[in-house]
Amino acid sequence: MIGPTGEPGTLIPMHTRFALLGIVLAAVGCSLFNGADNSINNGVQQGAATHLTVITLLQSPAVPGLDGGPAAVGTSVFFGNRPTETTPEPVPVDGAKVTVSDAEGLSVSAPEQGTDAGLYVVRSIGGGLRYDQNALYTFNIVDNMGTTYTAQGTAPAREHVAQLEANFTDDGGVPLPVFAQAPVSQPFTLSRSAQPTNGQLDVAFVAVFSIQSGTPSAQPTWTNAPQTPVEFLTLITNDAQWRTTSVQIPGSAFPTAGFYVVSLTAVNRGSATSNDLFLGSAILLGTGTAGVVDIR
Repeated sequence: MIGPTGEPGTLIPMHTRFALLGIVLAAVGCSLFNGADNSINNGVQQGAATHLTVITLLQSPAVPGLDGGPAAVGTSVFFGNRPTETTPEPVPVDGAKVTVSDAEGLSVSAPEQGTDAGLYVVRSIGGGLRYDQNALYTFNIVDNMGTTYTAQGTAPAREHVAQLEANFTDDGGVPLPVFAQAPVSQPFTLSRSAQPTNGQLDVAFVAVFSIQSGTPSAQPTWTNAPQTPVEFLTLITNDAQWRTTSVQIPGSAFPTAGFYVVSLTAVNRGSATSNDLFLGSAILLGTGTAGVVDIR
């Protein structure tokens, strides 16, 4: 277990699970759209819709052998408007009312974030917003004119990764709370053990976080999640690169010796269910697993 100094010993504190929620589209509503060029206009349009949204419903990944408490759950909703078809980037829409509802009728509000225009976020641990596998979630956005925009998606089950769940042993055969040891600044291959459904694996994002003072870093040292408008559009139009059986993590993800969290989150794609949302809107729901690697 990773203690306060990054050494084996104590449980990762509960509040640090929030740090793992950012592994998919960490800067949703910011990095994906700020500076977007006319490539956004090349997407297929749903009717004459000018509003778009990017929604994530994520559960923090389980860290086998380290994290036995409740998972953190978070929803981020970016809501924007493209006033004309030639508008190069969406204009964030403030003042909307955003709710997340499950099939049992539980509804949770996602308040507006004052620091990021058009971004609405709700997070919780052990109450409020929850993540139920195979449950249908509905996302409602009501703008300040009273118009409702709706999207839906089903939360997938956690994808288990045998490699992340393995226990590495030291020279004396004593199990350690890490799944591997590896050299500093060297590439590392993460292999998925899930079986394809309908001929393909689910879309999955991998991220690496360094552990500092017992807490995963706020930003990943590396991730293959979309970070630019072009990558985001690739996810919408051709997501094959996120469905591979293995992921090559570059050596730059492990710049110094120490402990790192390696996380894989598999996601389902939801859809806009109201015709007034741009077809290029993205709705992603997912959870995953993670492990600790000892870089030497």
